[in-house]
Amino acid sequence: MYGRPPPALIPYTAGTARTDTIDALLQDRDAFLAEVRERLLQAQEYAKRYYDGHHRPLEFAVGDWVWLRILHRPVQSLLPGPRGKLSPWFVGPFQVTERIGDVAYRLLLPEGARIHNVFHVGVLKPFWGTPPATPPALPPLRHGRRLQQPARALRAQLRWGTWHVLIQWAALPEDEATWEPLDEFRAKFPAFQLEDELFVEGGE
Repeated sequence: MYGRPPPALIPYTAGTARTDTIDALLQDRDAFLAEVRERLLQAQEYAKRYYDGHHRPLEFAVGDWVWLRILHRPVQSLLPGPRGKLSPWFVGPFQVTERIGDVAYRLLLPEGARIHNVFHVGVLKPFWGTPPATPPALPPLRHGRRLQQPARALRAQLRWGTWHVLIQWAALPEDEATWEPLDEFRAKFPAFQLEDELFVEGGE
């Protein structure tokens, strides 16, 4: 937590304090810490039993093809089409090129992919079937998340002296449009043309 070992708590030896009150307080402290330690061990054991009951070992060999889940998030936001609970959660498949340690694998990503190619086994899933000839292209990503592209500006609104624009994003339905601050939107997408009619207020 602090980047260094925590200070040690020296156990108290009963009867070494100058007063009975301090002696009792220090003995109570040691008893409290012992109980806390025991309860933490019980919680760890419970969590381990729960994890072991739902966990199955998963290993891949070099040359295997796997599905990839990016950033432990549903990838309906990474793929075109409407979002929903039945939308795909994984992208790929991609081929395993190297095993790193016990739980990490290097994948063959498409050329130009701006994302690190080593992933934990927890975000991989076996691919069954005929693998593709080449790795499929990744959607535009930034820090592991898809970089959405604006399709059109629906309307604008002045909020507390700041203009906001309602943006419909490419490959997403209109009901998932989001309000974006005008200055931030122009900084991210300087080439996107906004209509002047959006910013008419009170006939001005």
